[in-house]
Amino acid sequence: MNRYAILHIDLGRTFRGGQRQTFNLNRYLKLNGIETGCVVAAGGKLEDHLTKIGVATFPINYNGFDIVSESVRLKRICGELGFNIIHAHDSHGHNLALTMKFLKPDLRVVVTRRVISGKSKTLMSQWKYTTSKIDFFIAVSSAIENELLQWGVSDRRVVQIPSGVDLAEFSQTATDDFREKYHIPEKKFYIGTACALDKNKDVATLIRAAGKLSCERDDYLLLVAGDGAGRMELEALMRLLDVEGNVKLLGEIDDMSRFYSLLDIYVLSSRSEGLGTSLIEAGACGCTLVASDCGGPRDFIDDNRSGFLFPVEDDEKLFLIIKELLDDDSKRESAAKVFSEKLDLYEIDHVCEQVVKYYNRLALLTG
Repeated sequence: MNRYAILHIDLGRTFRGGQRQTFNLNRYLKLNGIETGCVVAAGGKLEDHLTKIGVATFPINYNGFDIVSESVRLKRICGELGFNIIHAHDSHGHNLALTMKFLKPDLRVVVTRRVISGKSKTLMSQWKYTTSKIDFFIAVSSAIENELLQWGVSDRRVVQIPSGVDLAEFSQTATDDFREKYHIPEKKFYIGTACALDKNKDVATLIRAAGKLSCERDDYLLLVAGDGAGRMELEALMRLLDVEGNVKLLGEIDDMSRFYSLLDIYVLSSRSEGLGTSLIEAGACGCTLVASDCGGPRDFIDDNRSGFLFPVEDDEKLFLIIKELLDDDSKRESAAKVFSEKLDLYEIDHVCEQVVKYYNRLALLTG
Protein backbone atom coordinates (compact mmCIF):
# COMPACT_ATOMS: atom_id res chain seq x y z
CA MET A 1 0.00 0.00 0.00
CA ASN A 2 1.23 3.51 -0.78
CA ARG A 3 2.41 5.66 2.13
CA TYR A 4 -0.05 8.31 3.21
CA ALA A 5 -0.23 11.22 5.61
CA ILE A 6 -3.40 13.06 6.62
CA LEU A 7 -3.77 16.83 6.84
CA HIS A 8 -6.96 17.64 8.75
CA ILE A 9 -8.76 20.98 8.55
CA ASP A 10 -10.93 22.10 11.46
CA LEU A 11 -11.41 25.85 11.77
CA GLY A 12 -13.69 25.88 14.81
CA ARG A 13 -12.44 28.28 17.46
CA THR A 14 -14.08 26.51 20.41
CA PHE A 15 -13.57 22.98 21.70
CA ARG A 16 -17.04 21.53 21.38
CA GLY A 17 -18.31 18.31 19.85
CA GLY A 18 -16.80 18.66 16.38
CA GLN A 19 -13.38 19.76 17.63
CA ARG A 20 -13.37 16.95 20.19
CA GLN A 21 -13.93 14.45 17.35
CA THR A 22 -11.07 15.97 15.33
CA PHE A 23 -8.82 15.83 18.40
CA ASN A 24 -9.65 12.19 19.16
CA LEU A 25 -9.07 11.10 15.56
CA ASN A 26 -5.69 12.86 15.45
CA ARG A 27 -4.73 11.30 18.78
CA TYR A 28 -5.67 7.84 17.50
CA LEU A 29 -3.67 8.31 14.28
CA LYS A 30 -0.60 9.49 16.16
CA LEU A 31 -0.77 6.60 18.62
CA ASN A 32 -1.00 4.16 15.72
CA GLY A 33 1.94 5.56 13.79
CA ILE A 34 -0.03 7.29 11.02
CA GLU A 35 1.35 10.68 10.04
CA THR A 36 -1.12 13.44 10.82
CA GLY A 37 -1.34 17.21 11.16
CA CYS A 38 -4.13 19.75 11.43
CA VAL A 39 -4.96 23.15 10.01
CA VAL A 40 -6.63 25.09 12.84
CA ALA A 41 -8.02 28.54 13.59
CA ALA A 42 -5.21 30.71 14.96
CA GLY A 43 -5.69 31.17 18.69
CA GLY A 44 -8.46 28.56 18.87
CA LYS A 45 -8.70 25.95 21.59
CA LEU A 46 -8.13 23.00 19.25
CA GLU A 47 -4.60 24.22 18.55
CA ASP A 48 -3.75 24.03 22.26
CA HIS A 49 -5.20 20.53 22.69
CA LEU A 50 -3.40 19.09 19.65
CA THR A 51 -0.09 20.73 20.52
CA LYS A 52 -0.17 19.06 23.95
CA ILE A 53 -0.23 15.61 22.36
CA GLY A 54 2.46 16.41 19.80
CA VAL A 55 0.31 16.75 16.66
CA ALA A 56 1.65 19.34 14.20
CA THR A 57 -0.70 22.29 13.78
CA PHE A 58 -0.87 24.93 11.06
CA PRO A 59 -2.81 27.95 12.35
CA ILE A 60 -4.54 30.25 9.88
CA ASN A 61 -6.77 33.32 10.04
CA TYR A 62 -9.44 32.15 7.64
CA ASN A 63 -11.86 34.32 5.75
CA GLY A 64 -13.22 34.19 2.22
CA PHE A 65 -10.67 36.72 0.97
CA ASP A 66 -7.71 34.69 2.23
CA ILE A 67 -8.75 31.33 0.82
CA VAL A 68 -6.47 31.37 -2.23
CA SER A 69 -3.36 32.64 -0.44
CA GLU A 70 -3.86 30.20 2.45
CA SER A 71 -4.44 27.34 0.00
CA VAL A 72 -1.17 28.17 -1.79
CA ARG A 73 0.65 28.08 1.56
CA LEU A 74 -0.97 24.81 2.56
CA LYS A 75 -0.23 23.28 -0.85
CA ARG A 76 3.44 24.05 -0.21
CA ILE A 77 3.22 22.46 3.25
CA CYS A 78 1.67 19.33 1.71
CA GLY A 79 4.54 19.10 -0.72
CA GLU A 80 7.22 19.64 1.92
CA LEU A 81 5.75 17.31 4.57
CA GLY A 82 4.19 14.67 2.36
CA PHE A 83 0.51 15.14 3.19
CA ASN A 84 -1.49 13.52 0.40
CA ILE A 85 -4.96 13.12 1.96
CA ILE A 86 -6.97 16.13 3.16
CA HIS A 87 -9.74 15.56 5.71
CA ALA A 88 -12.04 18.57 6.19
CA HIS A 89 -14.15 18.60 9.34
CA ASP A 90 -16.29 21.72 8.85
CA SER A 91 -17.76 23.92 6.12
CA HIS A 92 -14.84 26.37 5.94
CA GLY A 93 -12.47 23.42 5.84
CA HIS A 94 -14.52 21.97 2.98
CA ASN A 95 -14.03 25.22 1.00
CA LEU A 96 -10.31 25.27 1.72
CA ALA A 97 -9.86 21.62 0.75
CA LEU A 98 -11.56 22.15 -2.60
CA THR A 99 -9.29 25.10 -3.37
CA MET A 100 -6.23 23.05 -2.42
CA LYS A 101 -7.47 20.24 -4.68
CA PHE A 102 -7.70 22.71 -7.58
CA LEU A 103 -4.08 23.77 -6.97
CA LYS A 104 -2.81 20.22 -6.36
CA PRO A 105 -5.06 17.73 -8.22
CA ASP A 106 -3.31 14.62 -6.86
CA LEU A 107 -4.60 15.31 -3.33
CA ARG A 108 -7.35 13.02 -2.05
CA VAL A 109 -10.17 14.77 -0.16
CA VAL A 110 -12.45 13.51 2.62
CA VAL A 111 -15.22 15.68 4.14
CA THR A 112 -17.02 14.91 7.40
CA ARG A 113 -20.57 16.25 7.57
CA ARG A 114 -21.89 16.70 11.13
CA VAL A 115 -24.89 19.02 10.78
CA ILE A 116 -28.33 18.95 9.18
CA SER A 117 -29.03 22.18 7.33
CA GLY A 118 -31.81 21.56 4.79
CA LYS A 119 -31.40 21.66 1.02
CA SER A 120 -28.65 23.98 -0.24
CA LYS A 121 -30.02 27.04 -2.01
CA THR A 122 -27.01 28.37 -3.93
CA LEU A 123 -25.34 26.86 -6.97
CA MET A 124 -21.97 27.07 -5.21
CA SER A 125 -23.28 25.14 -2.22
CA GLN A 126 -24.75 22.47 -4.47
CA TRP A 127 -21.46 22.18 -6.39
CA LYS A 128 -19.51 21.72 -3.13
CA TYR A 129 -21.38 18.49 -2.47
CA THR A 130 -21.90 17.08 -5.95
CA THR A 131 -18.43 17.74 -7.40
CA SER A 132 -16.29 14.68 -8.06
CA LYS A 133 -13.38 16.54 -6.41
CA ILE A 134 -14.49 15.06 -3.06
CA ASP A 135 -13.47 11.40 -2.84
CA PHE A 136 -15.97 10.58 -0.12
CA PHE A 137 -18.13 12.09 2.60
CA ILE A 138 -18.40 10.77 6.14
CA ALA A 139 -21.96 11.24 7.42
CA VAL A 140 -22.16 10.94 11.20
CA SER A 141 -25.78 9.74 11.13
CA SER A 142 -28.37 8.24 8.82
CA ALA A 143 -30.20 11.59 8.80
CA ILE A 144 -27.13 13.33 7.36
CA GLU A 145 -26.49 10.49 4.92
CA ASN A 146 -30.05 10.84 3.62
CA GLU A 147 -29.65 14.60 3.29
CA LEU A 148 -26.46 14.20 1.24
CA LEU A 149 -28.17 11.70 -1.05
CA GLN A 150 -31.10 14.10 -1.49
CA TRP A 151 -28.64 16.81 -2.53
CA GLY A 152 -27.44 14.53 -5.33
CA VAL A 153 -24.26 13.07 -3.82
CA SER A 154 -23.63 9.60 -5.21
CA ASP A 155 -24.25 6.82 -2.70
CA ARG A 156 -20.84 5.40 -3.66
CA ARG A 157 -19.23 8.49 -2.14
CA VAL A 158 -21.10 8.54 1.17
CA VAL A 159 -20.19 6.39 4.17
CA GLN A 160 -21.93 6.54 7.53
CA ILE A 161 -19.54 6.58 10.50
CA PRO A 162 -20.84 8.03 13.77
CA SER A 163 -19.00 10.35 16.10
CA GLY A 164 -17.13 8.48 18.83
CA VAL A 165 -17.00 8.72 22.61
CA ASP A 166 -14.00 8.00 24.82
CA LEU A 167 -15.58 5.52 27.22
CA ALA A 168 -12.54 5.74 29.50
CA GLU A 169 -13.37 9.40 30.04
CA PHE A 170 -17.17 9.14 30.06
CA SER A 171 -18.33 6.71 32.72
CA GLN A 172 -20.16 6.97 36.02
CA THR A 173 -18.10 8.65 38.69
CA ALA A 174 -18.43 10.34 42.09
CA THR A 175 -20.08 13.77 42.05
CA ASP A 176 -19.76 15.24 45.56
CA ASP A 177 -16.84 17.50 44.60
CA PHE A 178 -18.65 18.62 41.46
CA ARG A 179 -21.77 19.60 43.43
CA GLU A 180 -19.67 21.55 45.90
CA LYS A 181 -17.69 23.36 43.18
CA TYR A 182 -20.82 24.57 41.38
CA HIS A 183 -22.91 25.16 44.53
CA ILE A 184 -25.58 22.70 43.50
CA PRO A 185 -28.18 22.13 46.23
CA GLU A 186 -29.29 18.65 47.19
CA LYS A 187 -32.40 17.42 45.37
CA LYS A 188 -34.01 14.03 44.88
CA PHE A 189 -33.76 14.25 41.08
CA TYR A 190 -31.40 16.02 38.68
CA ILE A 191 -32.28 16.74 35.07
CA GLY A 192 -29.72 18.30 32.75
CA THR A 193 -28.58 19.39 29.34
CA ALA A 194 -25.25 20.60 27.92
CA CYS A 195 -25.05 22.79 24.84
CA ALA A 196 -24.42 26.21 23.39
CA LEU A 197 -27.21 28.55 24.44
CA ASP A 198 -28.52 29.39 20.99
CA LYS A 199 -31.77 29.17 19.04
CA ASN A 200 -31.08 25.77 17.51
CA LYS A 201 -30.39 24.06 20.84
CA ASP A 202 -33.77 25.39 22.06
CA VAL A 203 -33.18 25.18 25.81
CA ALA A 204 -36.28 27.40 26.12
CA THR A 205 -38.49 24.38 25.39
CA LEU A 206 -36.80 22.48 28.22
CA ILE A 207 -37.25 25.42 30.63
CA ARG A 208 -40.94 25.68 29.71
CA ALA A 209 -41.31 21.96 30.48
CA ALA A 210 -39.58 22.60 33.80
CA GLY A 211 -42.09 25.36 34.47
CA LYS A 212 -44.94 22.88 34.07
CA LEU A 213 -43.14 20.34 36.22
CA SER A 214 -42.63 22.89 39.02
CA CYS A 215 -46.41 23.29 39.29
CA GLU A 216 -46.57 19.68 40.51
CA ARG A 217 -43.35 19.02 42.40
CA ASP A 218 -40.30 20.71 43.87
CA ASP A 219 -37.95 17.75 44.33
CA TYR A 220 -35.94 18.28 41.14
CA LEU A 221 -33.30 20.62 39.71
CA LEU A 222 -32.68 21.32 36.04
CA LEU A 223 -28.98 21.99 35.37
CA VAL A 224 -27.90 23.66 32.12
CA ALA A 225 -24.20 23.45 31.21
CA GLY A 226 -22.95 25.78 28.50
CA ASP A 227 -23.06 29.42 27.49
CA GLY A 228 -23.90 31.57 24.53
CA ALA A 229 -25.73 34.58 23.15
CA GLY A 230 -29.11 33.27 24.30
CA ARG A 231 -28.30 33.23 28.01
CA MET A 232 -30.04 36.51 28.89
CA GLU A 233 -33.18 35.45 27.05
CA LEU A 234 -33.27 32.19 29.01
CA GLU A 235 -32.76 34.02 32.28
CA ALA A 236 -35.71 36.25 31.42
CA LEU A 237 -37.83 33.18 30.68
CA MET A 238 -36.85 31.65 34.02
CA ARG A 239 -37.98 34.82 35.82
CA LEU A 240 -41.23 34.91 33.87
CA LEU A 241 -42.05 31.30 34.76
CA ASP A 242 -40.76 31.71 38.33
CA VAL A 243 -38.51 28.64 38.06
CA GLU A 244 -35.23 30.16 39.24
CA GLY A 245 -35.36 27.85 42.26
CA ASN A 246 -35.60 24.78 40.01
CA VAL A 247 -33.32 25.77 37.11
CA LYS A 248 -29.62 26.60 37.36
CA LEU A 249 -27.49 27.87 34.47
CA LEU A 250 -23.97 26.62 35.20
CA GLY A 251 -22.11 28.22 32.29
CA GLU A 252 -19.12 26.42 30.80
CA ILE A 253 -17.94 23.57 33.00
CA ASP A 254 -14.67 21.62 33.17
CA ASP A 255 -15.66 18.05 33.99
CA MET A 256 -18.45 16.75 31.79
CA SER A 257 -18.29 13.17 33.07
CA ARG A 258 -19.07 14.37 36.62
CA PHE A 259 -21.85 16.59 35.31
CA TYR A 260 -23.47 13.69 33.46
CA SER A 261 -22.94 11.33 36.40
CA LEU A 262 -24.94 13.63 38.66
CA LEU A 263 -28.00 13.50 36.41
CA ASP A 264 -30.92 11.10 36.47
CA ILE A 265 -32.26 12.33 33.10
CA TYR A 266 -30.38 13.99 30.26
CA VAL A 267 -32.40 16.02 27.75
CA LEU A 268 -31.45 17.26 24.30
CA SER A 269 -34.09 19.69 23.01
CA SER A 270 -32.51 20.82 19.70
CA ARG A 271 -34.47 21.86 16.64
CA SER A 272 -32.01 19.88 14.50
CA GLU A 273 -29.04 17.68 15.37
CA GLY A 274 -26.62 15.81 13.15
CA LEU A 275 -26.12 13.05 15.71
CA GLY A 276 -26.32 14.29 19.30
CA THR A 277 -23.01 13.11 20.76
CA SER A 278 -23.77 14.65 24.16
CA LEU A 279 -26.59 12.12 24.49
CA ILE A 280 -24.14 9.27 23.97
CA GLU A 281 -21.71 10.75 26.50
CA ALA A 282 -24.53 11.17 29.03
CA GLY A 283 -25.81 7.64 28.40
CA ALA A 284 -22.30 6.29 29.00
CA CYS A 285 -22.45 7.96 32.43
CA GLY A 286 -25.73 6.23 33.29
CA CYS A 287 -28.32 8.87 32.39
CA THR A 288 -31.77 8.09 31.03
CA LEU A 289 -31.98 9.86 27.66
CA VAL A 290 -34.75 12.12 26.35
CA ALA A 291 -34.38 13.91 23.00
CA SER A 292 -36.35 15.93 20.50
CA ASP A 293 -37.03 13.99 17.32
CA CYS A 294 -34.60 16.22 15.45
CA GLY A 295 -32.70 13.85 13.14
CA GLY A 296 -29.55 12.22 14.51
CA PRO A 297 -30.83 10.81 17.83
CA ARG A 298 -33.05 8.29 16.02
CA ASP A 299 -29.91 6.30 15.20
CA PHE A 300 -29.49 5.21 18.82
CA ILE A 301 -32.73 6.09 20.63
CA ASP A 302 -35.38 3.45 20.08
CA ASP A 303 -38.36 5.35 21.48
CA ASN A 304 -39.63 3.94 24.78
CA ARG A 305 -36.84 1.36 24.90
CA SER A 306 -33.35 2.91 24.92
CA GLY A 307 -34.64 6.43 25.48
CA PHE A 308 -37.56 8.72 24.75
CA LEU A 309 -38.36 11.07 21.86
CA PHE A 310 -40.66 14.07 21.75
CA PRO A 311 -41.65 16.36 18.83
CA VAL A 312 -39.42 19.39 18.28
CA GLU A 313 -40.51 22.40 20.41
CA ASP A 314 -43.25 20.35 22.14
CA ASP A 315 -42.75 21.33 25.79
CA GLU A 316 -46.03 19.62 26.80
CA LYS A 317 -44.90 16.21 25.54
CA LEU A 318 -41.47 16.74 27.09
CA PHE A 319 -43.08 17.60 30.43
CA LEU A 320 -45.19 14.44 30.34
CA ILE A 321 -42.17 12.25 29.55
CA ILE A 322 -40.08 13.72 32.37
CA LYS A 323 -43.00 13.52 34.81
CA GLU A 324 -43.51 9.84 34.03
CA LEU A 325 -39.81 9.05 34.35
CA LEU A 326 -39.53 10.76 37.72
CA ASP A 327 -42.52 8.74 38.92
CA ASP A 328 -41.24 5.41 37.60
CA ASP A 329 -37.73 4.39 38.70
CA SER A 330 -37.90 1.07 36.86
CA LYS A 331 -38.71 2.76 33.54
CA ARG A 332 -35.72 5.09 33.89
CA GLU A 333 -33.37 2.28 34.86
CA SER A 334 -34.57 -0.04 32.10
CA ALA A 335 -34.03 2.56 29.35
CA ALA A 336 -30.56 3.41 30.66
CA LYS A 337 -29.61 -0.28 30.67
CA VAL A 338 -30.88 -0.91 27.13
CA PHE A 339 -28.94 2.11 25.86
CA SER A 340 -25.75 0.93 27.59
CA GLU A 341 -25.81 -2.19 25.40
CA LYS A 342 -25.28 0.03 22.30
CA LEU A 343 -22.21 1.84 23.58
CA ASP A 344 -19.57 -0.35 21.92
CA LEU A 345 -20.71 0.96 18.53
CA TYR A 346 -19.67 4.48 19.56
CA GLU A 347 -16.42 3.68 21.38
CA ILE A 348 -13.82 6.10 20.02
CA ASP A 349 -11.19 3.56 18.92
CA HIS A 350 -13.83 1.52 17.09
CA VAL A 351 -15.01 4.64 15.24
CA CYS A 352 -11.46 5.73 14.37
CA GLU A 353 -10.69 2.24 13.03
CA GLN A 354 -13.55 2.63 10.57
CA VAL A 355 -12.21 5.99 9.34
CA VAL A 356 -8.73 4.51 8.85
CA LYS A 357 -10.18 1.75 6.64
CA TYR A 358 -11.34 4.43 4.23
CA TYR A 359 -7.98 6.23 4.38
CA ASN A 360 -6.43 2.89 3.40
CA ARG A 361 -8.72 2.67 0.38
CA LEU A 362 -7.70 6.15 -0.72
CA ALA A 363 -4.04 5.24 -0.28
CA LEU A 364 -4.44 2.58 -2.96
CA LEU A 365 -5.40 5.39 -5.36
CA THR A 366 -2.69 7.79 -4.24
CA GLY A 367 0.45 7.98 -6.24
